[in-house]
Amino acid sequence: MAFDLTEAFLTDTPVTVHQEMLAEAYQRSLRSPDPNTKVGAILARSDLTRRRTHELGSGHNCLPTGVKHTHERWHDRETKLRLVVHAEVAAVMDAAIGGRRTRDSIIYVSQTDPTGVFWGSPPCVRCAVHLIQAGVRAVITWPPREGVVSKWAADHEEARLLLQEAHVFLHVVPRP
Repeated sequence: MAFDLTEAFLTDTPVTVHQEMLAEAYQRSLRSPDPNTKVGAILARSDLTRRRTHELGSGHNCLPTGVKHTHERWHDRETKLRLVVHAEVAAVMDAAIGGRRTRDSIIYVSQTDPTGVFWGSPPCVRCAVHLIQAGVRAVITWPPREGVVSKWAADHEEARLLLQEAHVFLHVVPRP
């Protein structure tokens, strides 16, 4: 098997570099108008020589640009699930709009809610297929929320298997 730069970056880079990028993703999540779960993502390219990353794009869960933010759209679960652009997809789109290549990139994802607690998980299936198609090589996130059973657990497990099948690394970074 050939030497993989992404794997080397994930394993050889100090954990603090990943924690800093996840902290930035957390800051992006705070921009989300979602009254429940807020998600932020940063798409980056690894720089092995400096053991750091270079941001390509960022995003948070939001309605599409130009679509009005109404109470119904944010508080009716079915409507929200149909209309929201997920943070991971928004970050890929941000890079694409800026003319930046997404192949062989890394995405950092952080989630929070009105309590301010932050956690991570694999992306949902919907995001996983877009990340795979965009050529993302790794998803880096925090550990899952402690003591909370996610209603998305089955979806996250399917996404984890899809990422694994497509040789996309899923890397969980310890909380600082």
